[in-house]
Amino acid sequence: VFGLAQYLLDRIAEMDRHAASSSTQSTPPTETIILDVGAGDGRLVFFLRKAMKEIRASNPPEQQSLPTIIATDDGSWKAPIYNNHHIQVEQLSAIQALDKYGPKTVTQKEGDAKTSSRLIVLCSWMPPGHDWTV
Repeated sequence: VFGLAQYLLDRIAEMDRHAASSSTQSTPPTETIILDVGAGDGRLVFFLRKAMKEIRASNPPEQQSLPTIIATDDGSWKAPIYNNHHIQVEQLSAIQALDKYGPKTVTQKEGDAKTSSRLIVLCSWMPPGHDWTV
């Protein structure tokens, strides 16, 4: 989990640097959302959030805040959802989750649109019978 957490933090920092140097967008998005669209019982999100906090505590950030990490699942695996206030899983299909949490564009000045958030999508458990890797 620490390897995935570090990889994601590194990619976010890289995307921020790229956005800052891009002529099409003067500043990076204000927020990064990591969305697990097949989170099952939400354990990956729980441990990913914890690992990112530990990584950040041992390596103070130069510029970025921690991403928002959200767990969603359509319930098709019928995994038990544990009553734990640290792990919250929204029951949404992947499409519903993308609609709800996908990047939003705001208009600052006439003709000048800016994306206010960036979305990174993970899927711990694809719905049975679905393979999104092809």
